[in-house]
Amino acid sequence: MACLYVVEQGAVLGREGHKLVVRKGQEVLQELPLQHVECVYIYGQVQVTTALVHSLLALGSELVFLTADGRYCGRLLGRESSRADLRLLQYRRAEDESWRLAMAKQIVAAKLHNQRALLLRFSREYGLDGPGIVAERMKFFLGRAERSTRQSALMGIEGSGTALYFQGLRMLIPPELGFTRRVRRPPTDPANVLLSLGYTLLGCLAESAVAAAGLDPYVGFLHSLAYGRASLALDLMEEFRPLLVDSLVVRLLRSGQIGADDFCTGTAEQPIRLGSEGLKKFLRAF
Repeated sequence: MACLYVVEQGAVLGREGHKLVVRKGQEVLQELPLQHVECVYIYGQVQVTTALVHSLLALGSELVFLTADGRYCGRLLGRESSRADLRLLQYRRAEDESWRLAMAKQIVAAKLHNQRALLLRFSREYGLDGPGIVAERMKFFLGRAERSTRQSALMGIEGSGTALYFQGLRMLIPPELGFTRRVRRPPTDPANVLLSLGYTLLGCLAESAVAAAGLDPYVGFLHSLAYGRASLALDLMEEFRPLLVDSLVVRLLRSGQIGADDFCTGTAEQPIRLGSEGLKKFLRAF
């Protein structure tokens, strides 16, 4: 099954027979058998015909809408899973404090473990001592997470451990790119732009997995209930952040596959943004 990323502004997606066809003017940019399309990511000003929307929803495929520079807007899904029994069990688990804490501890421990693994691997690969030293210091927070007896304390441990991790990650990013710490809203440098974009894509995948399983994405175990927040999807993506996004960003920036020339000055609300060619490079790599 394929995920299709459409970033060509002005493109039109439609259905022709049993195919999904992407056109711009009279030019055909892409053709795919509909039954092979699992999800379609649409960036910016791209049109989708009603016939194609109906076909994708009937097949259980998703349409995800983002701005031209990769900020999440929303998604279209087919009918919800009929497994109400699973969701009822999920809600009971979420109200069970001991079960919720046990699950949250596993999520935090897995995240910290994978963060340490990334720092140690790149420390050896690039011959840098700093990230390895940070990884050793992170053992303290990993041990505390495994021994935690309160949800609030666990969240504090996760935050402190992750802040330390980003100190190590900073040592892996070329210094001329200006990455000093994780900044989300808005990202202030190329590395933070790529991290935010990668986390957005990872979050979409996690939410799709939750929906496919028939669970409620808004009821999690580490992340608390909050209006409009897909807490369970956020829970699931935590341990995959370093494996699928952070490591990719480090490799792309250190290899020069994506560099400062792929970014341009934005607005006061978004001081730096990834250009269209840089976006294509990142999506191909992701």
